[in-house]
Parts: sequence; C-alpha cells; structure tokens
Amino acid sequence: MDLKELLLDKDFSFNRISSLIVIIVTSSLALMEIVIPFLKPYFENSIVHILTFVIVELVIVSFWYYKRSVFPLGNRKRQNLVIAITTEDVKQKVRIANDFAKELKRQLKNHGLNNTYEVVVLHNHLSETARHKIEMWIEARKANLMDSNESKSFLKMAKRLNAKFFVYGDLIIRNSSKSTYCLSIDALIMHAQTNVTNSKSLQREFAELWKREITFLEEDELNGFRSNAEQIFFTATYMMGLATLVDNKFEQGISIWNTLIKYIEQKPELAEYRLKVLQQKWVCCFLLSRLSYFRGDIELSLEYQEMYLEITPNEYDRHLSEAIRQVKLRGDAKLALEYVEKAAGMAGADGTWRYSKLYLLIKLGRMKEALIVFDEISQERYPNEIDSIYQVIKYNEVCYQEDENHIQSFFIIGCIMYKKLDRPLEAYERLEEFVSRASNNVSMDELRLRGEQYLGEINKVIGIK
Repeated sequence: MDLKELLLDKDFSFNRISSLIVIIVTSSLALMEIVIPFLKPYFENSIVHILTFVIVELVIVSFWYYKRSVFPLGNRKRQNLVIAITTEDVKQKVRIANDFAKELKRQLKNHGLNNTYEVVVLHNHLSETARHKIEMWIEARKANLMDSNESKSFLKMAKRLNAKFFVYGDLIIRNSSKSTYCLSIDALIMHAQTNVTNSKSLQREFAELWKREITFLEEDELNGFRSNAEQIFFTATYMMGLATLVDNKFEQGISIWNTLIKYIEQKPELAEYRLKVLQQKWVCCFLLSRLSYFRGDIELSLEYQEMYLEITPNEYDRHLSEAIRQVKLRGDAKLALEYVEKAAGMAGADGTWRYSKLYLLIKLGRMKEALIVFDEISQERYPNEIDSIYQVIKYNEVCYQEDENHIQSFFIIGCIMYKKLDRPLEAYERLEEFVSRASNNVSMDELRLRGEQYLGEINKVIGIK
C-alpha cells in the first residue's frame, strides 16, 4: 500500500498502527517545514512552537485513537444493519464498503425500507472488536450469564450502534490458479427477549436461510459481491420480519413481508419462500386485527381482517366480518343477521357465531329469541371461545362509549361475565346498572326481568360466601 492510498483511505487506515506512524511523520514534517516557520515572525518564543507541535500531534493521535477504538453512534431514527467483516487489504475493504454495502443500501431503497434501516460498515479494528464481543455474548447467553460483563459490553455496543442485524466474519483470497474470494460470515439478529421455544424457532429459521461461506472468482468480484449482498438482503429482511413478531411491531412486520413478497416475485429462485412469507404476513394481520378490536378500533380491525382473509379465504370468518361491518359501519342489523345465519350454516362445532346473533336480535328488538340464544350460549363451550368472549365485551364497551343509550351493553357484558367467566361480582355491577337504566324502557322488559333473575342468583351466591 503506497502513502497516497493510505492517507486517502479514511476507514481502513484506522486499523493499522503503521498508518498512525506515517501520519505522525508526515504531519511532523509539515509542522517543521511549513507551520512553525510561518509562526516565527509572530511568535519568536520556542515554547510556543513546541506547544503548537505537541498540541497538533496530540489532536491527531486522539482523533486516530477515537476513530479506531470507538464505535460510531448509530442513527437514532433508523435501525442499523452492521457489516463487521475483516479484510486483508484496502482493496477488499473498499469492495465491502462499495459493492457489498451499496447493494444492500440499494435494495433497501428500492423496497422502501431505507427510512427504517441503514447500513453501517465498520473498519477492520472495530470489526474484530465487534466480532469478539458478539462471540463472548453468545457464549454468555448459552451459559445463562446475561448479567455478565461480556453480555453488558455487547449490549452497550449494540445500543450505541442502534444495531438490528450484525453480519460479521472474514474476507480472504485463497491461493489457487485463479484467485478466489472466500467470504466466511455469520450473522446475529437483535430482538426482544422471548421464550425458549420462540428463540429456538428463530434460530432454526435462520439456519435454514443463512449461507455461511460464499466463494467467487476475483475476476468476477463485482457480480460476486452484489449477488451475495442480494442474498444477505433477503435473509436479513426475512429475519427482521420474524423479529417484529417477537418485538410486537406488527405494522412494521406487514411492511417487511409486503417488501419480501414483491422481491420474491422478481427472483424465481426464491419462489419456495413465498408461502412462508405469506404465512408470516397472515400472522401479523391476524394479530393486528385482534389488537385493534381490543383497542376499540373496529374499523381498523376489519381492515386487517380483510387482509388476512385475502391470504387464506375463510367463508365463515368472512361472513362474520361482514356482519360486523354492516351493523357497525352501516347500521343495517337486519342484513348483518343474514350474514350471521350464513356463517352458522358452515360453522361446524364452532358456535361463537351465536354471540353475534345475540347482539343483533337485541338490536332488532327480538328479545325472546335473544334470550333463547343466550341460554344456548350459557349451556355450551366452544373451541377458542374465550377470544370471542373478550371481543364481545370490548365491542359492547365501545358501543356504550359511543352511545350512552346503548344500555343493552350492560346486559350482555353482565350475563357473559356471570355465566361464561364466573365473575359474579363484576357481573352484578353491570346487571344492576342495566336494570336501573331499563326500568322505564318497556322494550327492554324481558331483558330486565332476566337481569333481575340473575341478580337474585348472585345475591344468594354472595350470601353463601
């Protein structure tokens, strides 16, 4: 490596002690031959010259040491994909920084992820340090020593870099008739703490995707670096998508899965992963639909429900979803009931459609029929019923918040808490509220009488206790 190349290479030079020596010698000559002679007419005192020399050299050494030893502060607005690959010379490092990292950046930009993720390339010394910290952290985690100094040191580094994904390893040229690059790399995805099963599942997914040793001819280095950057982009993005599930960042997950679906469409060799990506998107949409429902945002919940039903069409769920849409967004309880009846015809052992029918019959003023349906509900147990129960409770809470005349919500919630959740005290409060509010409402007489009956039963339960 010649002097010009060394001085111009702002990243690789911080790896070598020799580069510091060259810079100190060069700067010393510049100070003695140019700077100090320039100062002599103004400051004749030799102490000033010595101090100037010492201060400049100290600044150079301090700057060199800082850049060599301190990890760069990651962009707080984006999470970083950190490239910590050690190389044998400047040329290889330039290839990592230019061809490899730039291709990753290009892929992020092309797929709309550049506002979320950024690529950071570490020079050799920091790459070696990062690799050591990662390996020590992995060993500490295996030994369940999460409070060890090694673990804390790694987490401090990851936090400073704001790292989401580390790619670390070595790039060497193997001696042969034709020089061949050998890129031996591993990777680490950062995610929230999870249980052992989920952690092993992530590791298994990663092992299936990750290609740890990559070789290509030096004469084809441009295509070699770029094509492997594409492979790493796909793997890293897929793993970050899985991490969003662990981190409960489902909106971000949907964005990532949509990106990968488009990417796979352009890469026939990745077609085998399309179904897996669609399944992960389905999970995110499903969880967001449920989460939005429990937050009371029914309209948003329906939007996400429509997304996951597009992936795996399900007529039963679609009819129930349409029933909610008709009554909640359009106020058509009669048409909504027709959709519930259609769902009932294909429900099989799943009787949770009855909760929707109960609500709609009350909405339509058909109280006797509604009570018959509730008796059926109270006498049966359905698969996955608990999720539907809490959705019904939340839905009715939202209904009352939006319309204080929607007093049947107190009846529905109270009955469910009493008969299905075995929470008599909470049920008593809701039913008592309903009976009080329904006392002057003739249309609610049948429900009021049932509410009074349940209040009497609960009173006896409380008395026994």
